[in-house]
Amino acid sequence: MQHPIGPKVSAIIGKLAEQNIKLDRMRDRIAVAVASDRPAHDPERHIGPYVAVSRLHGASGAELAQRVGTALGWPVLDHALVDLVAAHLHVDPQMVDLVDEGAASWVSDVLSELMPVKVITRDTYTRQLRCVIQLLALQGDVVLLGHAVHLFLPHGRGLSVEVVASLEDRVARVRARSSVDEAGARSEIEKADRARAHLVSRTFDRDVADPQLYDLIVNSSWMPLDLLADLVVTACRRRFLRPGGRAAMASGL
Repeated sequence: MQHPIGPKVSAIIGKLAEQNIKLDRMRDRIAVAVASDRPAHDPERHIGPYVAVSRLHGASGAELAQRVGTALGWPVLDHALVDLVAAHLHVDPQMVDLVDEGAASWVSDVLSELMPVKVITRDTYTRQLRCVIQLLALQGDVVLLGHAVHLFLPHGRGLSVEVVASLEDRVARVRARSSVDEAGARSEIEKADRARAHLVSRTFDRDVADPQLYDLIVNSSWMPLDLLADLVVTACRRRFLRPGGRAAMASGL
């Protein structure tokens, strides 16, 4: 009889392969982590290096993350995290999207017995997101975008970046990509900011605006993205990479 964790491991490895992530040194760790719902053998000694990019809505954080990933030669994962959680929970990714956006946690809690599809609570989602993020960070050399990733991981094993911008620039960028009017853009931004603040407060009891949560805060209204990406890449290389590109951690690994 096949061990029940087999499909979970296969689903996770398959998704990672699509992202061209090296799997040779993480297969055993994935199996152990999924079986125990957490990485084994003191994960803080094995995690990283990683870059975690947080951003205000409309601050061009996704674009910055892509430039950083390209420069470092590391994959950039954002929505793939949601897909991996969905595979881990054996649910439709759209259901995970709904919980991730914070719009349906009360529906999941109150109506779970009445709904015809499998639903998940925010607490279940958060536990599985933590597991998936740690699995990804165990192999290192990865850029993780959004989802308060840096708060799920040991601080000293990666670089945490916050991307901000003026409200005027954020509104303009949202309007340009969504074809909404100014009022609609401002409403979208306010909703996203509230959801992000609520996630960090509820899950970690922290203030998302606390600058001490981040190693580096960059403002895309003040400097072009290519220069900001250079700044992040330089900080990452100085902190974690030896000459020749080999990762080096503060612990000497």
